[in-house]
This record gives sequence, structure tokens and C-alpha cells, in this order.
Amino acid sequence: MELTDVLYEKTNGIAKITINRPKVYNAFRAQTINELIWAFRDAWDDNRVGVG
Repeated sequence: MELTDVLYEKTNGIAKITINRPKVYNAFRAQTINELIWAFRDAWDDNRVGVG
């Protein structure tokens, strides 16, 4: 999925999800929510991401 409203990275078992819409003070819109849901599901499904 191409993310435009959200930054998503996974490093060393840690998933970092950041809303990135500075021009509108990180206001949510439907696309933002869909991207957040996708990122959370991706992190959930990745066995390498977790709590140490």
C-alpha cells in the first residue's frame, strides 16, 4: 500500500507509525484512518514486531 498520510517503519522488532500531515496540523481524514489501520494490521501480522 502506498502511504501518503502516514509514515511507517519497522526496525529491530519495533514498528513506528507516525501521522504525517503537517500542513493541516495532522488532522485525520478517511485516508489517514485507512492507512493507520493498514499499518497496525501489518505490524500485528509481523512476528518480528513485538514487545521485548
